[in-house]
Amino acid sequence: GTERSPGRSFDPALRPTRARGPGRGPRPEQPRRLGPQEGRL
Repeated sequence: GTERSPGRSFDPALRPTRARGPGRGPRPEQPRRLGPQEGRL
């Protein structure tokens, strides 16, 4: 599925890792910019 496509190969691999960490929102970019604030909220 995603492994076959080169563009989506690294995309989903990085997204779930960041989303599960600090941010609960759908976008891993927002929580990564705000930092601990997004994670605590």
